[in-house]
Amino acid sequence: MRNSTLSETSQADNDDHILPIITDEDWPIQVYDGDIEADLCRFDSVQMAETVFGGLSYTSKMPGPSFNLPASACPTGSKLREISGSPCSACYAADTFGWRKSSATIFGTRYKLSNFIGDAVRRANSRRLHCLRDPLWVPALTYVLLYGDNGREIDWMRWFSSGDVQSPAHLQNVMSVVRATPETRHWMPTMEHSMAKDVVAPKNMVIRVSGTKINGPPPSGFSCFSTVSSGDEPKHGGFRCPAAKALEYACGGCRACWDDAVPHVDYHMK
Repeated sequence: MRNSTLSETSQADNDDHILPIITDEDWPIQVYDGDIEADLCRFDSVQMAETVFGGLSYTSKMPGPSFNLPASACPTGSKLREISGSPCSACYAADTFGWRKSSATIFGTRYKLSNFIGDAVRRANSRRLHCLRDPLWVPALTYVLLYGDNGREIDWMRWFSSGDVQSPAHLQNVMSVVRATPETRHWMPTMEHSMAKDVVAPKNMVIRVSGTKINGPPPSGFSCFSTVSSGDEPKHGGFRCPAAKALEYACGGCRACWDDAVPHVDYHMK
């Protein structure tokens, strides 16, 4: 019998403390049908509301927070990750050791860890995945967006720096949050093409549908979309995200991803 290495044993121990990946098939997400004005009154503080949905994530790159889920829970991305040449196969948010190893092979780099594979981040993302089933998820997240910037509405929101929308019901709940926070600009990148086709985003939101191949063409049939290119210039045109060329990888003053007047954003494969 082969002896387990220390890293394998530690990983097994860590997994014991992380909630399992669940799907909508396992536990369907319900569409929120409550009275949002009445339900907002249930919360006395941002901290209280955050306990319902698991909290937002803040990074130095973004001008505002994001709501994250496990990359392993992406309905389409979890399948595309097995396909060489897809952006998901080299996903920066890969949250398992095997996935990160295969990603390093694609990039031709040494195997590296990241925050997304750390125990704390995986635990937080897994908890948020489970919290999607809470009947107060919509008003709780709405409350934080309305009052989370020192008592005022948050200006910029990104949905899913990791992970993706889980189901049509989940997407409807996201739309409910967006409509209830009209002063917040929302951006949601997604690989869920079929779900994106069935929804009309409110004016304060951009749903930017992602291409499925590195250096591949943009998806058709959408007003806003994105691609990933490995060269210095976009393979199929579009506005190249300037973050990769910045001294510090960050949005800076750019808000193209949130702007529906910029139909095509191209990201440099990093």
